[in-house]
Amino acid sequence: MKDDPLWQKIEHEIRMKEGAAKLLAVNRNPGIALEASKSLLSSTARLNAYMIELEAHKALGVTEGALDRLLIIYYKLFISLSYFCVCEGAS
Repeated sequence: MKDDPLWQKIEHEIRMKEGAAKLLAVNRNPGIALEASKSLLSSTARLNAYMIELEAHKALGVTEGALDRLLIIYYKLFISLSYFCVCEGAS
């Protein structure tokens, strides 16, 4: 099961998320903190998408094409929300 590419992606995103959180906690440079925050948000979104994909594989037996469409919708939603939050924060 751990050899499954999906599990490898999940483990990678967990490590990325932990690293971004550590960098964010110790850094005082606003530019680096912004990049770490973006990385943390992106890793969280990808991790959530992978978890949705994993659950779909387990529970529904969803075809790969349907999962691809679901992930595309999820990523577009995340990007839209991220853009909205950045624009709202700038004003």
